[in-house]
Amino acid sequence: MIKEHIVGKFDDELTRIKSEILEMGKLVGNQIKEAMDALLSFNTEGVDALVKTDRTINGMNKKINRHAEQLIAMRQPMALDLREALLATSIASELERLGDYAKSTAKKVRKLSENSSGEAALALLGNMGEIVMDMLRNVLIAYEKNDIEAAAEIRIKDVEVDEINKKILATIIKSIHENPEDTETLIHLVLLSRNFERAGDHIVNISRQIHQIVTGEDLKASN
Repeated sequence: MIKEHIVGKFDDELTRIKSEILEMGKLVGNQIKEAMDALLSFNTEGVDALVKTDRTINGMNKKINRHAEQLIAMRQPMALDLREALLATSIASELERLGDYAKSTAKKVRKLSENSSGEAALALLGNMGEIVMDMLRNVLIAYEKNDIEAAAEIRIKDVEVDEINKKILATIIKSIHENPEDTETLIHLVLLSRNFERAGDHIVNISRQIHQIVTGEDLKASN
């Protein structure tokens, strides 16, 4: 009876950590969407709110780490349970980095000036942002369900993000040659593209961590 109570308590605590990560992921997704909306509309009104929310995300990361560490120390889990508790801290850290990129994107809106030379790159950035947001939504679903097949599809999807990043760079180089007076704005678009490319990488890391939770296999180590 006592053992069943201990196991039940452990499961409850693992469920709480998973719920906290899903809540954090949802907030990060909203951050990315709002940052993209600000970027595409050149609207800086919500930037301060985005920065403030980023501090909330950082606090959530610290709380998840604390709960996971307490769970491991007090319950001494084995195998899958240990992986789930341990890798929760890694997933939370990846989400925090995604929040940082959303904040950085919003801040850069203040440095952009609207001009026709950046329209093509901005349209590609919008497409890139949509794919990244879709990847994040799907990786959170995969995490919630421990679905390694869905997680694998996200790693394939990231190839599209990398390809768009290359297209944006080529587009910007061409635009700088044709419109050197717009160089500053165009360089900021390159940096934004790099932000979203890295965001895709962090989501891929989460998909690998889901795989490791379920199977015990570290995909990074096996590559």
